[in-house]
Amino acid sequence: MHIGITGPIYIPSINVKYRGDRSQWPIGMGGTPVNHLINALLEKGYKISVFSSSPEISPNDCFEWHEENLSIYMGPHRARPRYVCKDFFKIESNYIKNAIVKAQPDFVHAHWQFVFHSSFLKNDELRILLNYIFTFFSLRFVFQTIGIIYTSAQNSAVNTLINTVSSIISLLLILTIKFFDKSGNLLFLTSALTIIPVLCYFLLTLYAFSTKFNFIRPEIKYIDFSLIKDLMSLGFKFFLMQITSLILFSSSSILISIFFGPSEVVTYNIVFKLFQLPLMLFSIILSPYWTTFTVAFVNMDFDWLRKTVQKLRNLSLFFIILIVLLAIFNQYIFDLWLKSKVKIPVALVYALAIYSAMTIYLSIYSTFLNGIGKIHLTFRLTFLGVLIYIVTFFSIMNIFHSNLSVVIAIIFSTILGLVVQVSQTNRILENRANGIWNK
Repeated sequence: MHIGITGPIYIPSINVKYRGDRSQWPIGMGGTPVNHLINALLEKGYKISVFSSSPEISPNDCFEWHEENLSIYMGPHRARPRYVCKDFFKIESNYIKNAIVKAQPDFVHAHWQFVFHSSFLKNDELRILLNYIFTFFSLRFVFQTIGIIYTSAQNSAVNTLINTVSSIISLLLILTIKFFDKSGNLLFLTSALTIIPVLCYFLLTLYAFSTKFNFIRPEIKYIDFSLIKDLMSLGFKFFLMQITSLILFSSSSILISIFFGPSEVVTYNIVFKLFQLPLMLFSIILSPYWTTFTVAFVNMDFDWLRKTVQKLRNLSLFFIILIVLLAIFNQYIFDLWLKSKVKIPVALVYALAIYSAMTIYLSIYSTFLNGIGKIHLTFRLTFLGVLIYIVTFFSIMNIFHSNLSVVIAIIFSTILGLVVQVSQTNRILENRANGIWNK
């Protein structure tokens, strides 16, 4: 069987039989899961053709390598968004499309980014799909407000339930489409994934505003334009804080790839995923407290607030210990997970462990301050944190010459938020917050 695989790859990690000089070969864009899949299929004796792209290859060039059961087709990848956004990765997807036609695999398994699966779509079909997704994503953005209302009413289970129900219905619908339509029409599959969540939220909205929340059912007569300034101001602050956080953490992989190469992105993402487990578990526990803090603060129940924050501090110690154990036994975990195919620097593991422990502890105070709406100081410091991150990174990048520079820069920017938010929370709980500390 001849299997085609499209996706980001890291050529040095692929089991290529050629042992000669490969210094002129492109490295690729990373992609540990795809590399493991390719190597596993090669070990089982399948013939594999890999279609990928690399920023090292110019738009008018390509790279090919062929041996017994492995063929590698590497095309260009334009790193600057202003180029690829104009034509939706036309150069990249055209190369992959032509390479697939040339190789003629029995089937193709597409992975990850837009460019790797857009090669199979016609321009008209792609345009319809994008419009379709945008429309229903926008509708979901409107109707999922009912989930926020349930969460605010201390009934977050309903919001979680509606997500679960919509996912199950979408899955069953996809299986049904797959059974009756062997061609796998992408428009039908997209409909199952986009329409069902919107429909579930729409039905829940009708039900909620007809029963439990009929007293806050939206009506034009209730619109009070005098509140727009305060609402928009608070919403705008939350929005900018989320955007700056997104830029801060999304840029890490980009900076690593540009300054240290795609291989450093691979090790960074692997270690980051390891410490995502305690972060994710603690965030699940912490999520209901946002609205609970709001209610308690409005009722001036500071005794409950102080006890709850202290309990969360004690609970965070358990997760910090878990992070320490993961860091200590990281070698055994990575050997079991990666089969020693990727070398993970110890310094990177401990740096991300420190950052993860700081994030868990900081999340208690962030949730508290967000819940009671005292975010003016955090809003101001967000931009200072980004500045510290950028300055620190460019100051130490030539010292470490690795992804460790990014992690250290993130740690320094996090220290600022940790010091300020802990101090502000303590001041508020002790009823001694004045001025900017009480905004």
